[in-house]
Amino acid sequence: ENPPGSKATKYNFRKKTMKKTLSEISPETSNKKRKIKKKMQKQAVQ
Repeated sequence: ENPPGSKATKYNFRKKTMKKTLSEISPETSNKKRKIKKKMQKQAVQ
């Protein structure tokens, strides 16, 4: 019922982005990303 740009939608959007950054910062996910990067580099070399 809230119009776009209302406080509620801004808050929800902020919550989503906060979760994203937290998961990106966590070492587990960064390690996974690193492994994926290495895999992609290997494939590019071949």
